[in-house]
Amino acid sequence: MATSAKRQWLRATFAETGYDHRHLFDDQGDHDKHDEALELGREQISQARTAAQTLLTSRGYSAAEWKDDRDFTLEQLPGPEGPRPTLVFHFTRRAESRRWYRRASLTISVDLATGEASLV
Repeated sequence: MATSAKRQWLRATFAETGYDHRHLFDDQGDHDKHDEALELGREQISQARTAAQTLLTSRGYSAAEWKDDRDFTLEQLPGPEGPRPTLVFHFTRRAESRRWYRRASLTISVDLATGEASLV
């Protein structure tokens, strides 16, 4: 059970030597982005999660309908001035409702510079 920093070091070292290490990590590549997001710190992640949850409730989804899958990632999404660091959260349905019909999950991105949340 390595910390996020140790996992990143292992991936970087394996990549540097040319070793195909994908079979060692059961993550299809997303854990690097999750580990990078963890380095932002609990407070910044919490603020971004709150912004994402606020967007959901403002769109009419009640908190009883959804759950956060806790597998957020740090992405570089395009913006007017170039790529911007953005936290991406995935919410899945907890309750059956018409609003969730045929939706496996809802993806919300939160721009870290502005705190603005958007449904993706």
